[in-house]
Amino acid sequence: MVYVIVLVGIIIYYLLIYYFMIKPNQKALEKTNKKLKLLYDLSMRFHETITLEDSLEQILKQVIDIVNADAASLFLLDDKKEFFYCPVAVGPTAREIVKMKVPYGEGLVSKVEQLKSPLLINDMSLEKNHFKEVDEALNYKTTTMICVPLFVKEKFLGAFQLINKKDGNSFTVEDSELLGAIASLTSLAVKSACYFKKLNK
Repeated sequence: MVYVIVLVGIIIYYLLIYYFMIKPNQKALEKTNKKLKLLYDLSMRFHETITLEDSLEQILKQVIDIVNADAASLFLLDDKKEFFYCPVAVGPTAREIVKMKVPYGEGLVSKVEQLKSPLLINDMSLEKNHFKEVDEALNYKTTTMICVPLFVKEKFLGAFQLINKKDGNSFTVEDSELLGAIASLTSLAVKSACYFKKLNK
């Protein structure tokens, strides 16, 4: 009987270790592996024959899955620096937002250009630079956002945005760093794609 009690105690002890130490670390490891796979896929897609827009769309779909976001988009500055346009978006408003333009100098994309650093906003109601016209046109409420600028040297190209956690939680610095890594990897490819479009006009 004593041996049975000891055995049960040992089993409970290792179950507690698994649930409170090993299992949480497994989840973190799985999330890290997803991020590494995402960055690997990103680098490989640029060597394939599909368009940059298709590549970025697939990458953004993976990003919102990993960070549990509702939507993501890329806004680029037009050649004349008059407005931002959205060539790539994923999420419930993707079809509508790719048709929209935001005046240069307005919104958070312009703000990250000035700051030359990402913005992590978990209460959009307090953000004065939020371009509310987009939400109004889309009948959509942005509550949280990460906005990361794209630079090639000193040249500003635009910004990536992650919008609204699906579970209602806040975005984290870790989420911002992931989007920042993607922005760093894609900025040169975006610049090259824009340059080739000019040549082909």
